[in-house]
Amino acid sequence: MSTKIKWLKWLSFLIVILIIILGVFFFVPFKQTPSDDTRMILDHRTKTYIAPICFEQSIASNWLEETTLKKVKKTYYEPNTKCTKEALEGKQTTLFLMLAEKFGIVESKWDW
Repeated sequence: MSTKIKWLKWLSFLIVILIIILGVFFFVPFKQTPSDDTRMILDHRTKTYIAPICFEQSIASNWLEETTLKKVKKTYYEPNTKCTKEALEGKQTTLFLMLAEKFGIVESKWDW
């Protein structure tokens, strides 16, 4: 086999691999959940937690603590409202958008 044909086969192979990688990067959906350092509010009197974007809709006492989702997961507290529960649900996204959010190019659903 000539060197030119071998070179074209390798080039074709690399192009196919690149197309597959780009397809995964831009089109394959992944489930993304909020990170453990997402800001949250604990209401110790009602033993509930509140997402900051839902604070105005919540019925909160005055025994509050700002914390992270990691600490909320260690408690047995319940979501204060349906808004909080929905705010923490995962979302379908692509690897491209996940990386864009991680590097601050695109705002995350959980940037509150």
